[in-house]
Amino acid sequence: MDSDLFKKIILATSVIVLSFLQHLSIFNIFGIKPNFIFVFLLVVSFFEIDFLFYVFLVLISYLVLRSNLNFDFPTSVLSGLLLAGFFLIKILPWQRIFNLILLVILLNIVFYSITSFQFVINNTSLLIGEILYNLFLGLIFYSWTNYILRNR
Repeated sequence: MDSDLFKKIILATSVIVLSFLQHLSIFNIFGIKPNFIFVFLLVVSFFEIDFLFYVFLVLISYLVLRSNLNFDFPTSVLSGLLLAGFFLIKILPWQRIFNLILLVILLNIVFYSITSFQFVINNTSLLIGEILYNLFLGLIFYSWTNYILRNR
């Protein structure tokens, strides 16, 4: 099997699995729910990946994350922020890990500011907890994605 095709299959499968895991509550810690797909796709955009394939991954996540067949505003905002993150990562001048930290913090705040500003105001501690949880996941996903995309 072609190495590039293998990597794409692994990434697409990861997006599908993480999108389904996003709906489960077993990963909640003290009411803080991690955003697996947000962090994973943000990490994937750090690597040399074709933009159309990245859009395909975002589309897969959108279709799985939607709560019903109708338009889902929060999921659409998440998808838009992921696409913006793809381009922001390419222009940020710092080292990858600092860029990841910055974008996870910034895009989390922007996401909740757009979808539920009251959450940002009333639940600042939960927002900080979610950002820290997502940063931890970002480090794990970065290591795993680096292994898959660079060593296969």
